[in-house]
Amino acid sequence: MPLRLLSLSLSPLLLLTLLSTQSVAELPPAAEKVYREQVRPFLTKHCHECHGEFDGKVGLTLHDLGSDFAAGKNADTWKEVIDRMNLGEMPPKEMPRPDAQEAFAVVQWVGQELTRMERESRMSGGRIMLRRMNRREYINTVRDLLKLDANFARTLAEVLPADGKAEGFDRLSAALFIDATQLDAYLAAGRLIANEAIVAGPEPRGEVVLSEAQKATRPLRDEARENIFGTDFTLPIGAQHYEFKPDGVIHIQSRYVPSRNGESWGRLFHNVILDDLVT
Repeated sequence: MPLRLLSLSLSPLLLLTLLSTQSVAELPPAAEKVYREQVRPFLTKHCHECHGEFDGKVGLTLHDLGSDFAAGKNADTWKEVIDRMNLGEMPPKEMPRPDAQEAFAVVQWVGQELTRMERESRMSGGRIMLRRMNRREYINTVRDLLKLDANFARTLAEVLPADGKAEGFDRLSAALFIDATQLDAYLAAGRLIANEAIVAGPEPRGEVVLSEAQKATRPLRDEARENIFGTDFTLPIGAQHYEFKPDGVIHIQSRYVPSRNGESWGRLFHNVILDDLVT
């Protein structure tokens, strides 16, 4: 009869479920002795021929696999060994099958050590949880990377749900979980971002279509003297006029350039700039 063992998944949660009947006090008091007298001989007899120091198949070598699950990648390697045993890949089908009691002793020892390592890890501060950007960080990053305007950023804030809080903060890993509702919202936001950021058609261009200079007919001081008590004399500085049109944006700018001679006090430039970017 082929050997059938309970499947031990890579998931720590399933491992804890399968081994929940055992407590820390029920673990073998001499785990190193069990490894030396039962587990290590089992690996040497059934695994080293294919997974020795120089014959490691599929990148799996077991010649230096120790009993300390916290060292290096030992825990991951032990999980892979047990999974392959459960799938019937170790040892291969053409090789002699191991004794059922010996195989079960190995599986039990590995399960107990994985459970103990998990508990000790939690007691010493726990595992490092994967952190994601919260809603505000995500919106700011997308806005800066794709050069989106503030109005679109506010639209994203309405689409994306608020993040949870841990200890009063929404930036801690414990609060930044992802559920089905949030996943759907971020997918919808991604579609909006793509539609906003990806523009089809030719590249927008801007060009100056008119530039002219007008020379003043008399010094500015004469006109100022005549309007000393009036309010109609002004010298605007900067942009004089701008107009938005469906087919583009027209900017009209002017600037005053002082002159060094007495007759021509300066020139007033009018530049009409046409930007044919369709809005």
